[in-house]
Amino acid sequence: MTEHPTSRIKGTAARSKGPTSRPSSPPTPGIESEAPSGPGSALLYNALGPFGYRRLSQHRRHQHTVRGALADLICTTAQEADHLHAQLRRHAAHARDRYTNALAAPGGYIEDAEITAIQQHPGHAATLYAARLGQQLRQLERVLDAYRTIETATGT
Repeated sequence: MTEHPTSRIKGTAARSKGPTSRPSSPPTPGIESEAPSGPGSALLYNALGPFGYRRLSQHRRHQHTVRGALADLICTTAQEADHLHAQLRRHAAHARDRYTNALAAPGGYIEDAEITAIQQHPGHAATLYAARLGQQLRQLERVLDAYRTIETATGT
């Protein structure tokens, strides 16, 4: 197994500067399938429509072209937004479970330590996930605008 250096963004691998062939792997749900699975892929689907959404995944296969590299960046950005959304949802579910468990204490008595833990738990991590998701969706809109510009300029 080959080790890939990681980039500054947690969970993503650093990319080399030269064109590379795409490894054969099953399609990622939400990008190369018909139905969007998260906010990133839904944004693409709504912005491009069904035909444009399928065409984006076709362009993505041509890594040696500017359009292919941009399509890959768009899809990767959308996948990262979907991943961050899933992380935020998992975090929210975990926080909800902690609140439920703490408030359902035997005898209705909640210790001070439990209250402090509840107050600290959702704050920082949820804020980071939400901010990162917002940043990722804004970045997706920017690269999607660049893709639309290329599509309009070439007329294809």
